[in-house]
Amino acid sequence: MAVSTATIRTQSTGNGSTTAFTFSFPVGSASELKVYEGDTLKAVTTDYTIAATNNDFSGGGTVTFLTAPASGVLVSLVRVSTLTSSLSLTTGDSLSASTLQSAFDDLTMLTQENKDQLNRSLHTALSNDDDLSMTLPGVTSRQNSYLTFDADGSPTTTATVTGIELSTGDEGWTNVLQTADEK
Repeated sequence: MAVSTATIRTQSTGNGSTTAFTFSFPVGSASELKVYEGDTLKAVTTDYTIAATNNDFSGGGTVTFLTAPASGVLVSLVRVSTLTSSLSLTTGDSLSASTLQSAFDDLTMLTQENKDQLNRSLHTALSNDDDLSMTLPGVTSRQNSYLTFDADGSPTTTATVTGIELSTGDEGWTNVLQTADEK
């Protein structure tokens, strides 16, 4: 198989009655598909079942929840490939095209997943400390909150912001803040 799509995720909104959600991107195995209901990682057999479109998941499949996700809840199906390889090359052994193709496909899928993660990430300057975590809190923690940074410079959220001084400065602001939320 060749990896013919750059898609690694699909997202749908629950309606309280739909239980089956399809994905069309390849996964190496059922264990490489992560299923989220909102920010909650769900467990296969406990929360859902999974069936392949093809016997090997190369064409995607269907996730069927045991209980339909509630109305308005985001359902995310995301490929997260295994970070190991079963390919072991030995001098003098034959190497089939399908074995080599499979190894390249695995690397392509990992590269796609890395690109997806990078596209959804905050970035710091290359000169910053490489141990600085830039992982955002989950969506439910971020809702109705402000993105702030802690004493180490890592992102966090807070419901209120205090200690901010505003001035008209050279910008020539003429509007007065009307509520504490605008402050």
